[in-house]
Amino acid sequence: MSFDIDKVLKEMLVAMLNEIHNSDNAIAIEVDQVLDESKEILAQLFLARKNGQLDDSDLQDEIKREGEVVKVQLLTLNIETEVILQKAVNAAIDVFYKAVVAAIP
Repeated sequence: MSFDIDKVLKEMLVAMLNEIHNSDNAIAIEVDQVLDESKEILAQLFLARKNGQLDDSDLQDEIKREGEVVKVQLLTLNIETEVILQKAVNAAIDVFYKAVVAAIP
C-alpha cells in the first residue's frame, strides 16, 4: 500500500476538526450557564443603582467583583479547552499511525 502524506494530513485535519466540533457545543452551553448564573446578580445591581442604593463608584466595584467571579468560572473552561485540544491531537496522531501501519506491511 502506498503512503500519500498529503492525503494523510488532510485526514488528520478532518479528525482534529471533528473532535473540536463535537466538543464546541458543550463549551458554548457552559459559557451560557456561567452568564445565566450572573443574570440575577446583575439585575439586582441594576435595581440597586436605579433605586439609589448604590452610587456609581459602588456599582463599579460590584461589577468588578462580579466580573472576577465570571472570570474564575470561565477559567475552568480553559482546562476543558486544553482537554479538547489534546483529544484533537490524539485523533490526528491516531490517523497518522494507522496510515503508517497500513502502508508498511
